[in-house]
Amino acid sequence: MSKRKKTRSQKPRFSLTRALFDFLEKHPNQDFNFKEIALAIGLKDTESRNELLKRIKRAVSEKKINEPVTGRYRLAQDTSEVFEGTIDLNSSGNGYVISDVLEDDLFIHQSNLKGALHRDTVLFKYNTKVRRGAKPEAVVTEVLKRYKTTFVGIVEESDRFLFVRPTSQKMTTDIFVRKSKDINVKNGDKVVVKIIAWGTAKNAPEGKS
Repeated sequence: MSKRKKTRSQKPRFSLTRALFDFLEKHPNQDFNFKEIALAIGLKDTESRNELLKRIKRAVSEKKINEPVTGRYRLAQDTSEVFEGTIDLNSSGNGYVISDVLEDDLFIHQSNLKGALHRDTVLFKYNTKVRRGAKPEAVVTEVLKRYKTTFVGIVEESDRFLFVRPTSQKMTTDIFVRKSKDINVKNGDKVVVKIIAWGTAKNAPEGKS
């Protein structure tokens, strides 16, 4: 089946928003009117300029852009626009965020997942710490919905702890399980684990068998 090509009207105009904030971020202490902003980011056609004005007005209403004088705009202190998407992890632990607002999926490093796992629904924003000229990346700000809560894995036992290594290559994080008299498993057993406490970038999630 051939992939349906997006028409011009269907194509998200996310890049326009990005261009707007990129320009204002370069001049955080200056005010600009609409015409100055449109000229600076290279908009000449009426459709694009009208769309830019809509984006500016919306950003003002969301307090992401300030309007200190009527018709003049400057960057607000918090300018990080947040979007909803789905995480697609690979076997390295890194992955991508997929969203309807993106023309291309954004790379996301495992340190910026905030505990999100494969196919979780998240809120994300652009990673502003990426060096200039590099491909854009994303940072998870919040996990909205977990795709799954139980995992199959292999037990790895130590003197004090149990860890379950998931069999799925998309799940690269071990799951910590507290030892107790009720758990009768040994090293190498295959078990099903239910997550009871979700992890972070630094800590493994906790589960029970």
